[in-house]
Amino acid sequence: MIGVGLEDEITVNILEKKIQTLKQGGDDFKKYFVMYVCSTFLAPVANRVIDNKIIKYCDNVKEIPNLDWCSYILENLCNAVQRLKNNKNKEARSGISGCILVLQIAYFHHIAFRGHPEPIELPLIKHWTDEKIKTRISKEAKTSFGQGELQKESYPVCAKEGRFNASQHFATRRYVTYEIPSSLFSDIEIHEKARDELEEDLMLLLRYTSLFSMLHADHINAITQRLRDVANRNTILAEEVEIVT
Repeated sequence: MIGVGLEDEITVNILEKKIQTLKQGGDDFKKYFVMYVCSTFLAPVANRVIDNKIIKYCDNVKEIPNLDWCSYILENLCNAVQRLKNNKNKEARSGISGCILVLQIAYFHHIAFRGHPEPIELPLIKHWTDEKIKTRISKEAKTSFGQGELQKESYPVCAKEGRFNASQHFATRRYVTYEIPSSLFSDIEIHEKARDELEEDLMLLLRYTSLFSMLHADHINAITQRLRDVANRNTILAEEVEIVT
C-alpha cells in the first residue's frame, strides 16, 4: 500500500506526498484523503502515524460513505477527555486531543451568546472562520463562558432534524415571533457591522425600536380600517332600513 512495506508505518508525511501525485483523483486519492483528514483533523494523532483502524476502514473505498464517522470522532473525543481526567499531573497536561473544533462549534450553536443565536443551516462549520472563532472565544472569556440562552429547540443535531423548523415546537409555549422586514438588519448582520459591543447594543436597540414601531403602526392601521368598514356597513344598513320604512 502506497509504497511501504506491510510492517512499516504509514505517516502523515507519506500521505501528503502521495496525495500530491494523484492529480486525477480516483479511488486511491479518496482513500488517502480520508486517512489524512482523519489523522490530522477529525481524529488527530500526536505521533503523526496513521491509526491501523483508519487504514482498515478506508481499504474498501465504496464503503467509506456508509461508515459511522460521527461515532468514530465522538469516541475519539471521549477517549481524549478521559485521558485528560486520568492524568493527575496537572502541570504535565498539554491540553485535550481530538477534533476540538467539533466541540467548539457544538458549544457556539448551543448557546446564544449575548442573545445572538447562530445560523442553523447545515453544515454548521460553514458559518465560521478562524477570526470569528477567536472573537467569540475572546468575548466569552470575559464572561467566564457559558453565559447565554440554551438553544434547546433550534440547534440541529443532524441533517434530518435540521430540516424541521424549530417554530413547530413552540405551539404550547409563551413565545411571540416576528419576521424582521428586509429594511431592518438581522442579529447576524448587526453583529458583523458593529465595530464594538457598545455600537452593537445601540444598533440592536434601534432595530427593536423600529421593529415595534412598525408592528404597532400596522396593527393600528389595520384596526382603524376595520372600524371604518364596520361604520360604512352600518351606514349602508341604516339607509336601507330608512328607505324601507
